[in-house]
Amino acid sequence: KREISMNNGYHNITLYNHQTGMTHSLSLKGDQKYALEMKAEEVKLKNQRFEGAKIDLLDGQKKLAGLKCQDAEISYLNGEKAKFSFTTELIPMIETFNAMFPGLKGIPLEYEVKSSPTLNMKFVATLIDIKAIDASIFQLP
Repeated sequence: KREISMNNGYHNITLYNHQTGMTHSLSLKGDQKYALEMKAEEVKLKNQRFEGAKIDLLDGQKKLAGLKCQDAEISYLNGEKAKFSFTTELIPMIETFNAMFPGLKGIPLEYEVKSSPTLNMKFVATLIDIKAIDASIFQLP
């Protein structure tokens, strides 16, 4: 489960079932609700653009959400680049968790993505909450 809340009122919960490969994305923006279901094949096709990426470590370090992070830059085969910060204090259990950062041995806690030719979105983790999740959270509305 990954949950993102933004200052503009946008809220997203992504549920990934490793056994089936299914991904469900539930989004809320104001009164509008959206749900997206993707099969494993669709997720794999969508993430092909990240394959073959190269990660270079940068000099900077910082703390995010209480965890030590290393600055880095990723270069994709299409020429796009992105700077990000990641922690090695947490390691994802499955490779698909870091689809945008293939081969990364850690979890990105800050990154910026280009969502359109004129708009960049920056994501910064403010809280990491490690706890058991009740199975009911994975029941879709």
